[in-house]
This record gives sequence, structure tokens and C-alpha cells, in this order.
Amino acid sequence: MRCLEAEVRAIKERMKRQGESTSASASLSAVPQVGLGSDEGLAASVKHLTDELEILKALTFQIFTREEIKNCSLTGKKTAKCQDRAVRPALDQAKLQKLEGLVRQKCPGLSHKQFMEKLQNVQKVLRKKTKLQA
Repeated sequence: MRCLEAEVRAIKERMKRQGESTSASASLSAVPQVGLGSDEGLAASVKHLTDELEILKALTFQIFTREEIKNCSLTGKKTAKCQDRAVRPALDQAKLQKLEGLVRQKCPGLSHKQFMEKLQNVQKVLRKKTKLQA
């Protein structure tokens, strides 16, 4: 939620600098649609961010829906922890590769392993928040 609020603030500031009005309709049209957009548009939306985790979260929530992040696993494989439960479906691998490419382009020092760990942590936090709200 904080991530979205920060993005909205950043968009409003950008619009003020460009002299456009900050009405709700203009703000909504400036927010990228989930799962859509060019690589350049997605990269531009995190241009102002410097923290690896913030970049990852911002791009993740632009490419995937919250339900996808919460209800899917990275690989779709069965693990030792979930022998009794059904396996979660895998995230769309094309979107996942697009996300990793964009994040690693913005954060060149981030390895594949670090990227996957950070994304798993984002999933865990979202699942815990959902569980606590229920």
C-alpha cells in the first residue's frame, strides 16, 4: 500500500512540474496498468527509486496482480513444506523474466539468486498481510 501511495505522490509531483492538473482522472490515467506497458514505460516509473527492494516491489505490482503474487509460486514445483497441500501454480514465466530483466537493468549488482529471494520475501509479506486481515 505504501508503495502505491509513494507512486501516486511521485506522479502528482511530476505532473505539477509539467504544469498539468492533478485531478483524479489525470492521476489515474498516468498510473501504469497492471501487466501492461512497454519496458521503457515500466523502467521510467522507477527511475526516481534507488533502493533495490522498492524497485522490485514497484515493478512487481505493475506487472503482476496482487492475487497472482499471493496465490502463485515462482516455479510451480512441489516442495518439502507442501507435501500435503496442493501445489501453487507458477507465475507467468514471460512476465517473471521481464520483471527480472527490468530490475537487474536498474540494479546491475543484483544476482539472479538475490532477485528470487527478494521476490519470495515480497510474496511472503503479502500472504501474511492477507492472512492477518482475514
